[in-house]
Amino acid sequence: MVEEEDGVVAVRQQEILEKLKRIQDRISKLRVTPFHAQLFFHLRDRGLHSAIIKRVEDNYYSLSLRQRRSILGAPSIDHLCKTLVVENTACSHNDCSNPRNSRYYAVVIQYTTRLSSEKVLRFVRNMNLNSSTEPASKKFYNFQFCAEEVQESLTGYEKGSVTPFLMKSNIPVIVSAPIMDLQPPMLWLGGGELTLKLGMSLQDLADALHPFVADVTQPEL
Repeated sequence: MVEEEDGVVAVRQQEILEKLKRIQDRISKLRVTPFHAQLFFHLRDRGLHSAIIKRVEDNYYSLSLRQRRSILGAPSIDHLCKTLVVENTACSHNDCSNPRNSRYYAVVIQYTTRLSSEKVLRFVRNMNLNSSTEPASKKFYNFQFCAEEVQESLTGYEKGSVTPFLMKSNIPVIVSAPIMDLQPPMLWLGGGELTLKLGMSLQDLADALHPFVADVTQPEL
């Protein structure tokens, strides 16, 4: 009887070990990194219930926009967006303390468009035309793409992975105006790692970031 009970216990232990192994294999396939977990809890704690975090394969950026749309389940390629960091090299400030005249901006645009430095300049300068403390002269506005090492230092993210969430610096965000007219009203963004993508509703994006919304792009040629 004792030997029989020992045998049953041994079988049960083996079943438990095999189940644990299957669970570990599933977790491994999800590739949940510490940052992935940090982003998940940050979004949850802020009540951004529409947020979706998706891990993609390493070859993601070698694929066409239509293939990326299919992988993410995005409504269209226009819903695929990225975050670029620009610098006003002529800015009268060296930091982001004044969001209306910041040296740096994180700009969210669609992959189907390209950023217009001239439109960014016009938008930021127009915000300061009637300011009593900020310069209005065009000589104080010269927007360029931020150097990669500066971008990484400011955001904590490498090129291709920038997300407007959990950036190391409090960089003001500009969202390209056509994005806010997308139907259905959602978008996909970089998620802080090259193979991490973040989807959410436009309402959650606006509520979380309080971005400027402006015409800062032109169609991709």
